[in-house]
Amino acid sequence: PEQLGVSEKFVFAIGNLVMAWANCESLFSAILELLVSKPGNNDAAVIWLSNVNTRARLDLILNLAKARGLSQKTYQSISQAHSRFKSITSSRNFYCHGYYGTENGELCDVDGYRIDPSKPFPVIQETRAIDKALLNEVVHTIMRTLALSDELGTLCHKLRDELKAPHVELPPLPPEPKKKRESRQPPSKEKRRKDPPQSSPA
Repeated sequence: PEQLGVSEKFVFAIGNLVMAWANCESLFSAILELLVSKPGNNDAAVIWLSNVNTRARLDLILNLAKARGLSQKTYQSISQAHSRFKSITSSRNFYCHGYYGTENGELCDVDGYRIDPSKPFPVIQETRAIDKALLNEVVHTIMRTLALSDELGTLCHKLRDELKAPHVELPPLPPEPKKKRESRQPPSKEKRRKDPPQSSPA
């Protein structure tokens, strides 16, 4: 909402990022089910829930995809989605596990921490000011996540066809992107130019 300040818009944006991220995660869960499940068992759910680390889940899916002997195109699609989701997850984790500072009752910055064993003191702190620039960055990440979600949905259906796994229920295919209307081109100068006035007969 336009009437909200940057701090409040930031909170809304983080909520949207978390939901979009969770939707992508559920589609990776569907890919795992397609790769390992057979009619009548629930092995995929056991495997997924036994690996509570997102990176471990993604790496498992990529290794299974390679082991299943999928077409090169399908494997590359999964590999690329894997890489993009890891990048998005890094951003999501920064905001979801960060420490937030306030000023006059509003969020003003967020601190994130990571380990770098090569440093004398391995804990590295990163502080980001919550301003319009950061808000735009989060919104951009949301758009990337939504785009990936649509691509994963389409990929799941293609994978189900390739693996001949009709027993796996999938969400409906994402809607086709609307085609941009062709912009009307202004007439050429030749067409716009008027004929010179004719002289009246003497």
